[in-house]
Amino acid sequence: MGVLDDGLAEAMLRRPWAVAGRLLRRGPLTRLGRNWSFAHVAARTCFFDDHVLRALDDGVSQVVVIGAGYDSRAWRLARPGVRFFEVDHPATQADKRARAPRGGPSYVATDLARHRLAEMLPAAGFVVGGTAVFMLEGLTMYLTESTLTELLATLAQLGGAGSRLVANFGVRGRRSRSLGWRSRSAALGSLAAFGREPMKFEMAPGEVAGFLAAGGWTAQEVLTGPDLSEQYLKGTAMPRRFNPSASFAAATRATR
Repeated sequence: MGVLDDGLAEAMLRRPWAVAGRLLRRGPLTRLGRNWSFAHVAARTCFFDDHVLRALDDGVSQVVVIGAGYDSRAWRLARPGVRFFEVDHPATQADKRARAPRGGPSYVATDLARHRLAEMLPAAGFVVGGTAVFMLEGLTMYLTESTLTELLATLAQLGGAGSRLVANFGVRGRRSRSLGWRSRSAALGSLAAFGREPMKFEMAPGEVAGFLAAGGWTAQEVLTGPDLSEQYLKGTAMPRRFNPSASFAAATRATR
């Protein structure tokens, strides 16, 4: 794609997806790899990478990836003295650990809707009150409002002064301007996109700062989809028509 090359993540793919990835690099099929979905993921990954690297440059020594899936940052961005934690469903983590390289993160197997991260993360070695950067990449739209609200507050309590949060939020389709984010969130629930989990929560860019503040975080940067495209895909062959209602936020832990 000319934007991101992650051989570590590729090595963790199941065989059918690995074969598909190789085919997309050959001849006329390369054009299929230049679609808006791949472009979105590539630009989003660059945004999160940038903010994690800035945090590490500033001395943050703990990185917590919530809903990690097959994330490869524990290997790609590894530094001496920095510890990575990955939080995800036990079944997903079991499959990943069977495919992942040696080393990497401390795995925290949990269901965010059922288990208390405030207890499980410290049990895995996370230093409560230490500086950390928390990542919620491609996750918020699949949590209920109450689960996400509680999660933000828990992360603010776990991280010490100087901790960071990086998250993205989505909006599906047209929205009624007369509805607040609480009403829209409650209305989603049962609708599922093809081949994906049902979306349960949505939020427009103008609402992000206030929502984060309620959870103990101060927004430092909020980009829209077009902003993200301009910043990371300008000069590439990737499509740049991103959803203007999608948002990508970086925040710091609010002072108490």
